[in-house]
Amino acid sequence: MIDITSKIVKQFNGNNHKQNSMITIRSAKAEVFICIDDYIKQFIHNQYMITDTNSDKIIHDNNENNIDDNNHTDELYELLTPKGDVFTVARLAGIQAAKQTSNIIPLCHQQSVSLPVLEMEALTAVSVAALTVYDMLKPLQKGPIIIEKIELLEKLGGSKGSYLKL
Repeated sequence: MIDITSKIVKQFNGNNHKQNSMITIRSAKAEVFICIDDYIKQFIHNQYMITDTNSDKIIHDNNENNIDDNNHTDELYELLTPKGDVFTVARLAGIQAAKQTSNIIPLCHQQSVSLPVLEMEALTAVSVAALTVYDMLKPLQKGPIIIEKIELLEKLGGSKGSYLKL
């Protein structure tokens, strides 16, 4: 399972003309899970894991991250496929998507300083990042790649108030 999280934080000046203007911080955080098949898991395992020759335990990956006995890392920072580095490209796609939210989602108006719609940016960013991961893992696919549970985790500020998933 791959977890993609997007957090968008913006600061807005309440009044740009006064010296003591109030700064409002608004943010939104969303995540998506991508389920991958065993073939892709094995590809990731073979690419990043180094095992102890005297046992079946995983020692560390090529990025010097600690790995537990369940053969997975908490965070992979790089995953090279025939199309390139999956996470770097997905990150860039998510950033670009967040900036283009009002063009991608019908009737989602561009942000104004008074009423930013950051949750839509965060949700769009994780959705497009997940689709990018899907596209980049297609050459390795032997079974299903499932994108599931796109979810808003938190929203601070905005006209409807704050939201935090418990």
